[in-house]
Amino acid sequence: MMSFTLLSCATYEEKTTSTSSDSSCQDNEEVDDSVQLQVTHATKQVPAPAPPPPAPPPPAPAPPPRIMGNAESIGEFTLDDNAQLSGLLPEDDSGAVSGQILAQPNELTNCASEYCLLTLTTRVIHLKSTSTYTRGFDGGVGDIPIGPTLRIKPGDTLKVKLHNALTLPNPSPEEVAKANGKRFDKKQHFIGYLNGTNIHTHGLHVSGSKFPDRTEDFIFAMVKPGDTRQYDIQLPADHMAGLHWYHSHHHHSTALQSAGGAAGLIVVEDPVGYLPEEISNMKEVLMIMTLVDEAMIANVGAMGGDQIMKIPKGAKEKNVYVNGQLVPTMTVRPGEWMRLRMCFSAIEMAVRGHMISDDSTAAQCEMHLLAKDGIYLHKMPRKISTVSLFPGARADFALRCTCPGGAATCSTKFHSNDAPRQNWGAFAGDIFNIQVEGQAVASAALTQVEVARPCYLVDLRNEAMIPKRLAIKDDNVHELEISTNQKSLRWKQCKSCRKGNWKSMPWFSEEPTRDQQLINWKLGTLTPGEVHEFTFWGFRLHPFHLHINPYQIQAWAGRLNDDYFHSGDWHDVLMDPKSSGQVRLQTDRFTKEMVVHCHFLRHEDSGMMGWFWITEPEGGQSTFWEGAKIIDPKCYRGEHFKPDSGSPTPQPTPAPTPSPTPSPTIAGQCLAFCNNNRADWEVKCKWTAFCGDCHECFD
Repeated sequence: MMSFTLLSCATYEEKTTSTSSDSSCQDNEEVDDSVQLQVTHATKQVPAPAPPPPAPPPPAPAPPPRIMGNAESIGEFTLDDNAQLSGLLPEDDSGAVSGQILAQPNELTNCASEYCLLTLTTRVIHLKSTSTYTRGFDGGVGDIPIGPTLRIKPGDTLKVKLHNALTLPNPSPEEVAKANGKRFDKKQHFIGYLNGTNIHTHGLHVSGSKFPDRTEDFIFAMVKPGDTRQYDIQLPADHMAGLHWYHSHHHHSTALQSAGGAAGLIVVEDPVGYLPEEISNMKEVLMIMTLVDEAMIANVGAMGGDQIMKIPKGAKEKNVYVNGQLVPTMTVRPGEWMRLRMCFSAIEMAVRGHMISDDSTAAQCEMHLLAKDGIYLHKMPRKISTVSLFPGARADFALRCTCPGGAATCSTKFHSNDAPRQNWGAFAGDIFNIQVEGQAVASAALTQVEVARPCYLVDLRNEAMIPKRLAIKDDNVHELEISTNQKSLRWKQCKSCRKGNWKSMPWFSEEPTRDQQLINWKLGTLTPGEVHEFTFWGFRLHPFHLHINPYQIQAWAGRLNDDYFHSGDWHDVLMDPKSSGQVRLQTDRFTKEMVVHCHFLRHEDSGMMGWFWITEPEGGQSTFWEGAKIIDPKCYRGEHFKPDSGSPTPQPTPAPTPSPTPSPTIAGQCLAFCNNNRADWEVKCKWTAFCGDCHECFD
């Protein structure tokens, strides 16, 4: 019988100092010669092995065996060494090779007309130092076998058939502890069910529930070894186009499966005429960036009795793989605008990426931000110097590079370092190379534009709401705190309410079948069709991820002095060097559970996850916030974008009822102050969230 030694956080992570008592564990093949973007790209209707890259690859290893444990009965589960993959490494164990031409993920484009098959199985994974096995989706490419990209359109139903080809044993955390001769402790033994799975469509504005006739983005689904589950995830017609992703989200096995590459991209395509041509005509480069921390994976695997992924003892490499490749190279022509679309598929740390241009011969590149977390900026593009990505975050930006002094060729690196954000624990190292060569392209500077917005993404900042006499109800001013020490979350339901008790994610041995099971364990209750303000406490140490509804960051973003973060930007996952900050969101159209958790996924597996219950409307109450049309009469709702005269035709709605005088909420106090001090009440108001008073008004 083998035993585990549970490593402390300090053995594989940077320690973070904190003024609080909390602490954190960070935790068909084409090359378009005309544009010299050297990437391989394949579009397929059904999953198939990826085509080889242009450079001759090393001999492919034999398909990995389907591993069985000593005993088929979970009740007899043991950790006998003979049941492990000791010595059963792939024949080619030379590890990943850096510098290859960047490949594009395989794509599935038929997922709205038929079920796209995603099969989770054992796959070969080539790390920098060795090769081993992982749990990954069939049809993936690269040394890290990421899944295929799913392309859909607003209004589509994303149809996925998830097949779990993994096999027993699939022990729970308690069974792993017992097999090790340990007394079970939830705070120490929280990794398990490593061969059980499901999928989460991270970032999609869709229902998070299951219904008698379908399963949507229901993260409590349990797809056991050998089982298959169909998902019918209905995107609203007014869903904003953007970059999202999917990954395993089975509680207790989320971290290990996601860290091993069980993930892929989702692209919600731009409607025709939605973007200006200078952006829509840019060549697109998809990048799913997987952080592999060998020590972290080994530790998490040991905690869960992993019998598939073998990491050499003492391995400490940390590397970011782009589309499954180690520091690949993309080639671009000088002066040409490219659209890079990045997703940081990680369970810990962050990326603070920038171009290295210290050398006078290095390529000079500029980056202009278009979208974050699949949502276009209110005004875009915005010139940036760095790209800041937390686990699960995405960024779309325009890139243009030139060579100094008219040189025929030059290069640079997209590099990450942790100097500006020590407490984020950013990855330090090169991520990919850029080679600039070929016929130069004459290009103009990009024009700043504002695209039409669906009504669920109108501006919710004070400068948008106060002039329209809109305020947030006191009952909708909430606080949410997360704690590593407690491995749980704490909720404050309203402005005048007391904070509730700490709640950890409950352990469901079987998939919940009744709404009441989820209602009983909710963090709190939210009303639909309204604006809610959350103050997050603890996101200096934890990336807050909210399912279903994205949120807008408020005025505190200015204190970061960072061009990547502006007040008004939208996110679905976020960290901040400070301890707290306010965000706002609409509970738009979808009711029932809305999940929130730390996206350091080892923390999520430990219990730092919960959900809010969005109540069903009463007496014909709308699940849409009518204030959106007051803020932006051109916002569109419940229909596809229509490029008539460059803007959509909004769905007819009844004339809004004039809002009553704001109640004495924080926003109401600001408005009253400004009304008493200015002749013109339509002003912008700076206010202090913590003391609730307006300290400056200006025209």
